[in-house]
Amino acid sequence: HAPVAGVPLRWQGRWGALAGQAARGALIPGTTTRWGELRHSLLHEQVRHLDDLLLRRSRLGLLMPGFAADLLPALQPLCQETLGWSAEHFRQERDRYLALMTTTHGVPA
Repeated sequence: HAPVAGVPLRWQGRWGALAGQAARGALIPGTTTRWGELRHSLLHEQVRHLDDLLLRRSRLGLLMPGFAADLLPALQPLCQETLGWSAEHFRQERDRYLALMTTTHGVPA
């Protein structure tokens, strides 16, 4: 595959022809991750729970303070749009994720 101008090679290696789509969007404050990366994961990487996204697809839950809890309000509309979650389903996922992180790491979020 020919390199895509303006798209980092690490993204091209990870996402191939879809790298340009994943590279879209602003950087998430305090990270090197773009919102487009999260959108791409939600659309193409079989995310079923918030911990799938924040621990296994992006690792933001491990790298950001407070398990990335500050991102959760901004993630809600993205999850609702891409995964079809209702506000109630997102609330349940948020509560599940924060309980998992608190139990696993023993630090309240």
